[in-house]
Amino acid sequence: MPTTPGRRTARVPGLDELRLLTKVARLYHEKGVRQPQIAETLKLSQARVSRMLKQAESLGIVTTVITMPPGVHGDLEDQLQAHYGLRDVVVVDAEPAEVRAALGAATAAYLGITLTRGHVVGITSWSESVLAAGDAACAGGRATLQAHRRSIERGRAALRV
Repeated sequence: MPTTPGRRTARVPGLDELRLLTKVARLYHEKGVRQPQIAETLKLSQARVSRMLKQAESLGIVTTVITMPPGVHGDLEDQLQAHYGLRDVVVVDAEPAEVRAALGAATAAYLGITLTRGHVVGITSWSESVLAAGDAACAGGRATLQAHRRSIERGRAALRV
């Protein structure tokens, strides 16, 4: 097998090394033992334990499986985010008659997670979805909708967290 000068070829570990890699991986991932404790128990350096965990992953001993709960659409959100160049995307499930309420609730939840105390969101255009988000945020006790009669007439208000 030809190699590039200056590059090492990947060495296939023997059965004893595979056993040790598996043991380290199980201690860490299944039993929740921290790397320093694994290193102490097995008389290895912590750096070696870290390298072994990475190697166990690269060899397929450890795999990561993410199971999407019902109503969570991570793949679709990722595709929309990439396609439109967005910073973040939230997709909601809703029956046609409940779309506004679902969007409002999702918007309020997202703002509740991403905004911190003292942030103000300026609203320059009222729509049913924006109103639903304000209502959901206020109902959840996370924010107050501050609006003056003149502002509302101009279609402006502020959601204060």
